[in-house]
Amino acid sequence: MSRVLVDSCGWLEVATDGPLASAFEAFLARTEDLIIPSIVQFEVYRWLLRETDEATAKDAPVFDPAIAVVPLDTRIAVRAAELSRTHRLATADAIVLGTAREAGAELITSDQAFAGLPGVRCLPKKGPST
Repeated sequence: MSRVLVDSCGWLEVATDGPLASAFEAFLARTEDLIIPSIVQFEVYRWLLRETDEATAKDAPVFDPAIAVVPLDTRIAVRAAELSRTHRLATADAIVLGTAREAGAELITSDQAFAGLPGVRCLPKKGPST
């Protein structure tokens, strides 16, 4: 199996039981293959603090000790800066993608900022039929 990195939107989709929750859960269940950048932990924790309470936020699955945490280091920072410039990505998005690239992981997301980039599986957001 190959390594996977689920973006913040995936963790939050599961936390809120959103329409893509089951699709993201399939990747989150692979804890032996899963990596998580510390910035994703930050984003999910910050959202949970705002929307729920501190106890719920501290108990978030992003802090599961079975998941390999990848802290921001110099290699990732440099890669992220280059990706940000090349693909016009926001800072956090560039760090997430840079982490995935440095770790040789596939990035799983529904964030359209990543659509079409190599090494990214962008799940289509489900919306009302038009």
